[in-house]
Amino acid sequence: MNKRFPQMWDIISPHVDFSGMIVIDAGCGGGDFAVAVAQAGAKEVYAIDNNPDVAARLALMCTGVYPTVFPVQDDINGWGIEREDYRPRTDSRKTILSCFSVLPYLKDPVKTLNVFREMATIVLLEVQLIGDGPGTMNKQELTRLLWSIFEDVECLGKTIAKKDKDYGRHIWICR
Repeated sequence: MNKRFPQMWDIISPHVDFSGMIVIDAGCGGGDFAVAVAQAGAKEVYAIDNNPDVAARLALMCTGVYPTVFPVQDDINGWGIEREDYRPRTDSRKTILSCFSVLPYLKDPVKTLNVFREMATIVLLEVQLIGDGPGTMNKQELTRLLWSIFEDVECLGKTIAKKDKDYGRHIWICR
């Protein structure tokens, strides 16, 4: 389990009703969020990670236990940028997309965020800021970027990435 996941869930779950929704977890890692939203009543959960070992491990974990979780190995860098042909085809009015701690690693974060906006009515992001690993923006710059793409943006809170240093990873809900 991701050490920050309980913090993340406590921040996100009061603000989002996952019941009957399609959830795309882009960069799912160990699948904590995918499993939690399945337990919270999501209709379908697409747990996407670029690492084939992660997708295979998650598939083993979910088979027969979480039948609504569908692990997929794919690189979200290509969505709408290099490859227009692939992204999960869902009804955007019933789709929530999450992408946690991946934004700084994307080739073109702005294009990818625009693709996310087209795919879902709610986009949940956890983002590293300057001073936390690959973070390239401060909170004000990130806020401006998100408002340039989405109609409604709110910072729900932050998780503490390292206890010895206050590396807060902010969690955003964007509509």
